[in-house]
Amino acid sequence: MVLAGIVLSLASLSTHRDPHQDLQEELERLSKLSPLAHDEARLRSGTIYLEIDCKSYRWVTYSEGEFRPILDDDLLKEHRWSHPVISIALHSDTSDELVTNADTSPIHKAFGREWINDPWEISIRLENDQATIELDQDPDPEILPNSQST
Repeated sequence: MVLAGIVLSLASLSTHRDPHQDLQEELERLSKLSPLAHDEARLRSGTIYLEIDCKSYRWVTYSEGEFRPILDDDLLKEHRWSHPVISIALHSDTSDELVTNADTSPIHKAFGREWINDPWEISIRLENDQATIELDQDPDPEILPNSQST
């Protein structure tokens, strides 16, 4: 009986996800998908947008006055955050944008056909954690060292 209790305790501990690690993985996933979206924009000869809010993110195109999801690429489809997001900030040399969990409109970050990407960074804040990643020409960016758990 005691052994069964110990096994169940270990099983429940192993299923509990660490929000900090999950946030790091989410940013790493975004960093891998961003160059893919940029390549896709060049292949399609048009702009692709990262549509991001506190519930999810996905890549979309803009046509006939509205954003439309990319449905023919499984990697660029909608992805829901694994933990509740409080806010997301995008920063580049040309703009700063913020979306919070109270906002209903997402942020759109354009990926054009240019071969050189402008550097930008994304910060995601959870209830007790925040992390930032800078995205530029580096194919394997790292989470910025000032990212920390609070």
